Amino acid sequence: MQTTDDAAFQADVIDASQHRLVLACFMTLWSGPSKAAMVNLETLEPAYTDMATFVTIDVDASDAAAQKYGVRDVPAFVLFDKGQVKDTWAGSDIDQIQKKLDQYAPK
Repeated sequence: MQTTDDAAFQADVIDASQHRLVLACFMTLWSGPSKAAMVNLETLEPAYTDMATFVTIDVDASDAAAQKYGVRDVPAFVLFDKGQVKDTWAGSDIDQIQKKLDQYAPK
């Protein structure tokens, strides 16, 4: 799983999504639900290695991207494809994360 910040967001998320799905997880290091989301992403990542890149952004350290994409709660997910937002949702439920990835991942 890759981490990014406001300075690298364009390259790590927007530009990277030109070639494959990018799932951006906006989180904090101290939040219990954010920690649960990280565990769930680590669990899911191997199954999506060829289809998507998982990127985390600590909103306490980098909040410009979070503000730009309307993140109000953490963890929040924004799924990018070809530089565009495909979907957004909040929460750490592994089934929801997997359902969204399966909906947009190339078959």
